[in-house]
Amino acid sequence: MSESIADVLRTIYRAWEKGDMATLEKHLAEDICHNVHVAPQVHPLGGIREGREQVLARLKQIDSQFTSLNFSPGELLMKGNQAAAQVRIARMHRISDVQYRTTLAHYWTFRDGLAARLDEYHDMGDLLEFAERSVVRV
Repeated sequence: MSESIADVLRTIYRAWEKGDMATLEKHLAEDICHNVHVAPQVHPLGGIREGREQVLARLKQIDSQFTSLNFSPGELLMKGNQAAAQVRIARMHRISDVQYRTTLAHYWTFRDGLAARLDEYHDMGDLLEFAERSVVRV
């Protein structure tokens, strides 16, 4: 019996929280699109990444720049092959020691039991405050 989309998404979130890229990779479609709805001019990790390789590279880059203090997906809202969740995060920027705390909105689309698209929204006020505070001054 195949896993439900909700079960797959819970597995994805557990792996994401632990930085378990091997498990994440198994649950992402080869042509996944991850759109962080932040202009790259505002933050370089924003924008679209297409393909499993690019998406995993972005997640690894985030892990290399931040220490995760909290990663808490809330209740999953499911409809057909789509899902939504609010995810509370707290991360410490490794260079500046500034914390980024916010709630993300995640909107997922699944195809053949794999994550095919993730649209991720950040609170722009929280992000801009973090960006201003985390500038490394020499």
